[in-house]
Amino acid sequence: MAVMSLFTFASLTDGQTVRDLPKQHSCRRPKGVPYHATLDCYSGEMNENEKLKKEDHGVFRSALGLILFIAQDRPDIQFAVKILSTYMTSPCMKAMSAMKHLASYLDRTRSDGILMRNSQLYDITVNHWRGFESQQGRRDCAMYNVESFSDASWGDDRATRKSTSSGVILLNGILICSLCRIQSTIAFSSCQSELYAANSIMCESIHLTQMLKFLVNDISPKNSETVTQKLYVDSSSAQAFIQRAGVGRMKHISI
Repeated sequence: MAVMSLFTFASLTDGQTVRDLPKQHSCRRPKGVPYHATLDCYSGEMNENEKLKKEDHGVFRSALGLILFIAQDRPDIQFAVKILSTYMTSPCMKAMSAMKHLASYLDRTRSDGILMRNSQLYDITVNHWRGFESQQGRRDCAMYNVESFSDASWGDDRATRKSTSSGVILLNGILICSLCRIQSTIAFSSCQSELYAANSIMCESIHLTQMLKFLVNDISPKNSETVTQKLYVDSSSAQAFIQRAGVGRMKHISI
């Protein structure tokens, strides 16, 4: 019922309310991408004529609450949801337009979802990639493999110049967690933003790995033949920094 309310919301044109919309009527064109390219994170600077009317604040927040619930199972919309969430306290007309854009995208892709393939013990993520199926049954890995992939978009928010952390966590090649977050600290280099993203995804990975170790009765504090976790980063500079002992010249990261 909540999801259908969101799809009804997607049919609204600018200036319409839910009461104005006839049943089984759609006025908006379906969208092919979830993100409204002209919308940045809320920066605190907004003209009075750009703000939504108070009676529309509840509509915006209700729709955002529904999308936050859906985003747990839709990694493709998490970046857009991250942007819209910054307008929770001060919704504006531009944010409302972006919300309708996202709702129209969800209406078009309502049958999309995450495919959970059959997985076996000792599987790793590469076993589920096309062209690598022949590697099924490898025994050089643990029984349960927690693999984390992190990435960052350095300074992509033009309003605050903060970066975005993103990542996925897979168990034996099956997606169990994904995230997209604004970094709390401004990164002064791409290496620094990648390092923050890796740290964020590893916090979640360690938590999930400890839960898994408890369930399979693995008392080893490190990687073992039963449970192991790995981190994959596409930044060579971040990889080199992670392997260091100490922060070296990058003392501002320690601060």
